[in-house]
Formats: sequence, C-alpha cells, structure tokens
Amino acid sequence: MSVIARNPRLLDVEAAFLAIGTKGERHTIGGVPPIWTTGHVQGLARHGRDWIASVSAPTLDHGFLCVMDAETNRFRASRRTPRDGLDHPGGMQVCGDYLVVAMQKYPSSDRHGKILIYDLEGAAGGLDTPVNQIALDEFPAGAAACTDVDAMDTPSGIRHIVAAHDNGRLWLWKSDGRPLVEATFAPSAPTPKILDGAEQISLVTRAGGGLFLISTEGHWEGLTWADKATLWRIDLDGASPRVTRIGKTRHFKTRHGSVIGAAGVHMRYGGGARAASTTVLELFAAQMHFIGGSGFSMNVFASAQR
Repeated sequence: MSVIARNPRLLDVEAAFLAIGTKGERHTIGGVPPIWTTGHVQGLARHGRDWIASVSAPTLDHGFLCVMDAETNRFRASRRTPRDGLDHPGGMQVCGDYLVVAMQKYPSSDRHGKILIYDLEGAAGGLDTPVNQIALDEFPAGAAACTDVDAMDTPSGIRHIVAAHDNGRLWLWKSDGRPLVEATFAPSAPTPKILDGAEQISLVTRAGGGLFLISTEGHWEGLTWADKATLWRIDLDGASPRVTRIGKTRHFKTRHGSVIGAAGVHMRYGGGARAASTTVLELFAAQMHFIGGSGFSMNVFASAQR
C-alpha cells in the first residue's frame, strides 16, 4: 500500500542552518569497483543506512545511481537510469522512502529532461525502475529536490513540493496530495534568475509551516576553491513562487581523501542537504569521481545540536 512520504520538520530552520559546523566530517567508502564511466558524481542523498550518488555517463545513453552502505562504508551496488539518451543524472533528494532525481543530456543544446521518482522500498532496492516522473519539455534540470508541506485541500492533509533548478532559475510543482508513486503535479511559473552559481538544491519544511530551500555550490574564487551554502525562503502564494535569501551565504571547509584539488571533496560534486531530525540539518559534499582501488570520499556538515 502506498503511503505519503514525509521528511522531518525542522523546529527552527534558520537556527539549524547557522549551527552547521564549517568543517566537514570525512567518510571514505571502500570496495569501489573499477571505474565504469568517464562521468562524475553530481548528486548525493541519504536513505536509512544507504548513501546514494548519481553519476553521469557521457559516452552512454544513461547514467548511474550508486548505493553505498553508511554503516560499513562499503560500495554496494550500481543501477542504470533509463536508457533514453539522458546520460546526466544530477542533483537529487530523498523524501520519506522516495528519491527524486533530475535527468538531462549533457553537454547538449536539447532543452528537455526529466525528474525521475524512485520508490526506495521497492524491489531490488527500488532503483531498477522509476515509479513516476515529471517531463521537462522546456529546460534540462541540473538538480531536483522534494519535500512535503501541510495542505488543507488534500485528503491526506499533505502535498509534495518538487523543485528543479537550471541556470539560476527555479521551477516548482505542487502534487495533488496522493502518494508520490501515483501523484500528478501542477507546475508554477519559473522564478527570475536568482540562484545564479548554485549547483545543488534541497528543500526543507519548518514545523508549523514554512518552505525553505538550501542551495550549495563550489567553484574557484581567485586561487582558492570556495564551497558555499545559502538559505532561501519560498512563498508559494501566487502564480510564480517568491524566493528570498535569508542572511548571508556561508562558507565551508571540506576534508579531502586520496584525491585533492578541484577533483577532491567539494559541494560542486555530490552536494545536497537533508533534515536529519527536528533540530539537525546536514549538508553533503563529495569528490568528483569514483576511483577503483582508492576509495570514494565525502563530507557531512551537521548542526551542532545533534
């Protein structure tokens, strides 16, 4: 029986964001098989004891979703995304037992893509076949996110909000309140180009109401690589959502594994965020590639009050 996917509601989103430590806690995954793609890691999400990473495959007609055990720190499995020519799975987020993943062809001038929805409690870990999708006919999203919000006009009292980011602009969809496996989605008009520079996006919900977005990015600033995160408030009233930055962009210090420099652990690759509890907000970062024999390193930045 399908259930309504829900994430923890943060009691105070702004306080949790400001309490995130600036130095990453490094995790290194062993048992990585020989490299199978020349692509790179783009998204990172957490579901139970599993890490899930999206990996592009520019010479193939699909990408990969890779599963790693967070308790044993071992690589477990990889699954192909649908073989439809979209070779670049991007940023993603878990909502309850569902995973939402952005898909596009890259590099390409094709102005289309998809948002795939996987049931992680399904057969074979749930990553063999998506259970639902949102077609993107006008833009190729580089990152997707999902959370649940209260809704008085749905039988469940909940609806899901799905977001996609492309080149600084943000699109949002409201579900009809049914479980994600069977939901339909109504799109909003896109925002202006206000998230310029962002690589990944994640949605979080405040207890008692309120929708927020966290954008992460990593790039060179002069001779130094900068990893940054910004908190935004989203107002869904009206035809187009209003997105307002809260406070200043925060800078973070990553801890590399065996790979250093621009290809090391950064929020440019494997960026993401999640509400781990009602008081704890986590940010993610990862190295650029899976490299067989040398492990795969990533960082977690968490609120101090965990």
